Amino acid sequence: MVADEVRSLASRTQASTSEIQKMIEQLQNGAREAVRAMEEGRQQATSSVEQARHAGQSLETISQAVARIRDMNQHMADAAKQQGEVASEINRNLVTITQVADQTAEGTATLEQASQELARMSHQLQSLVGHFKT
Repeated sequence: MVADEVRSLASRTQASTSEIQKMIEQLQNGAREAVRAMEEGRQQATSSVEQARHAGQSLETISQAVARIRDMNQHMADAAKQQGEVASEINRNLVTITQVADQTAEGTATLEQASQELARMSHQLQSLVGHFKT
């Protein structure tokens, strides 16, 4: 009877040992899987950090380009303002030139009338002087 109990105990011990062995193997497999998952997570985190760094650099480049465009727009606005001022000055000068040309035309017309009147008076005077010579 003791031998049966020893055999039974040995059999249960062997079964328990096999069960413990399986548990240890499952734990080791679970640990390996956890390590693999952590490694993948680390790689993904590293990749995410790299992508974030690239995105930051891209945003900085975009920000610099926007600043350059803003500066160019300001220069163009200043140039357009100056051109507008020059165009206004040219317009004022053209109005003045037109007024002077109109005055010159009026003066020329008056001068022409005076020249015609002077020519008429000169002919009259010659006629009158011609009467005295004869």
